[in-house]
Amino acid sequence: MKKSILIIEDDQEIREVLRIALEIEGYNLITYSNGLEALEYLKASPPPNLILLDLMMPKMSGYEFTKNTSMNDSLKNIPIVVLTAARNAPRPEGIVDYIKKPVDLEVLTTLVKQHCS
Repeated sequence: MKKSILIIEDDQEIREVLRIALEIEGYNLITYSNGLEALEYLKASPPPNLILLDLMMPKMSGYEFTKNTSMNDSLKNIPIVVLTAARNAPRPEGIVDYIKKPVDLEVLTTLVKQHCS
């Protein structure tokens, strides 16, 4: 069975590049452009194996998203990897790793394999 990854990224171009790169690696991808829509999806769907999360987004930031997931028993154990261009950004609670933007796809696939095993 394919591992599933939820990508939450407001930049459509970045979201699409990540989706294509990880589909080539054999993952099932679900994408959303903001944390609010993604949170609604998670409340009604089976949990993904991993979440790739941008921090700065409209409607609900990555910080607000991680705060919400950490308070929900069915969501708090999903590993979250943050994607950020911000230097020295505060580390949200509950994340397992960071990837700096622009995203190095080799680093991304290595981290995804590590956290989806």
